[in-house]
Amino acid sequence: MLFDRVIILSEGYTLYNGPPGEARNHFKQFGFEMPTYTNPADRLIQLANAPHGLISKPYTFLDMVK
Repeated sequence: MLFDRVIILSEGYTLYNGPPGEARNHFKQFGFEMPTYTNPADRLIQLANAPHGLISKPYTFLDMVK
């Protein structure tokens, strides 16, 4: 693995800060599955760029940054 830590920021908030291998599980708890044949880095960038439109209820954007 090339990176020890990944930090994903959105709108001034930290959405994720941790090992790259755990990012998938972190977002999975909020209902964000990684579709088959999807580049995880592309999906994480997509989440960071448009979190409000992608977040499924009952979670809010601020739930993700806690």
